[in-house]
Amino acid sequence: MTRQTARAVFITGAGSGMGRAGAELFHARGWRVGAVDRNAEGLSGLRAQLGPERLFTGQVDVTDRSALEAGLARFCADNTGGGLDMMWNNAGIGASGWFEDVPHEAALRVVAINFTAVLTGAYAALPYLRRTPGSLMFSTSSSSATYGMPQLAVYSATKHAVKGLTEALSVEWQRHGVRVADIAARAPRRGMFRLLPPSSVAETAWAAYHDTGRSRWGRTRAGRLHWYVPDSLKWIDRLKGVSAEFVRGRIVKQLPALIEEDDRMKSPADIEGFEIDSRARQVYGEPHVTADGTTIVPVARVSRRGTGDAARVTARPVGVLVIKDGRATWKPTVDSTRIALFSQLIGLVAAALAGLAMVRRPPWPDLHGDISSRPRPARPARSGRR
Repeated sequence: MTRQTARAVFITGAGSGMGRAGAELFHARGWRVGAVDRNAEGLSGLRAQLGPERLFTGQVDVTDRSALEAGLARFCADNTGGGLDMMWNNAGIGASGWFEDVPHEAALRVVAINFTAVLTGAYAALPYLRRTPGSLMFSTSSSSATYGMPQLAVYSATKHAVKGLTEALSVEWQRHGVRVADIAARAPRRGMFRLLPPSSVAETAWAAYHDTGRSRWGRTRAGRLHWYVPDSLKWIDRLKGVSAEFVRGRIVKQLPALIEEDDRMKSPADIEGFEIDSRARQVYGEPHVTADGTTIVPVARVSRRGTGDAARVTARPVGVLVIKDGRATWKPTVDSTRIALFSQLIGLVAAALAGLAMVRRPPWPDLHGDISSRPRPARPARSGRR
């Protein structure tokens, strides 16, 4: 087969979700796409949608090292110079529940797919990435990598591991001219519309590959290390860097609600997909059709506090679902009141810290020091009597 000149990306877990959205986007923009997944039905649908041109598909279990290496070798054999422009380690599953309730076998499978397969992908892809200038290894992390989440302990641990591996290799692989980055995405929830469409993650992956160039000092940049969807997730990372105990305290406050919900509704301990949140409750308002044929569906999140007759149910708008020309777009709401209150809280904390600092050490000279211990100037001797 003749080698193709288009840039090439190899994506694991491409049969559905974010991986499939990435395959669709890169293919639409002229790339050659290698899509592997153990979901044969999903790959079949992808082939029917995109056609055979610039598309390679293979049913691969990423926990099978030999199968992953073989699929990568077959795909790269037809690329320019036998190399690879981008390796996207995307495959992942979740196991939800209190740590002791998740079967040991299920936890090990999460580790095998979410982290060990990323490690295998790194080993397998490096020889091909080294052959291509400006190449990138990209891995899907999660919002759970910003702080370990209750009922997602093992899942969070694997995503932290992906993040740590990304940071280490982003330094090591500069020796080979290979960039390394990851994306922390707010993952889909079970039984509801994705709060963040997978296309937004695909767009971010596209931006990550093209994040190259030179710094203001003329040095070649290695590119951005961690990408976030939504971008506001980076503030959790930064806040944890200042005080992990503060973030933990905020999460601990949610424990009573988690325990109450867990008692009312037991969810399966091992459900394949990404982040699973059985606590989420979404309600959809009446669809509204505009003059140009756009359908708008308001979405609210319902929360229930208390039990029995004393229970209180509240609904908070989270956004609208906009459907036009067969395409669905999610428009999240922005709670300006909460943002303003948070800003005021930060201001009050800063003022309190500044006040304490002034009490401990005022900026003006110390006028109340050991004045009594200072030597007094001698009085001049009297010359005579009056």
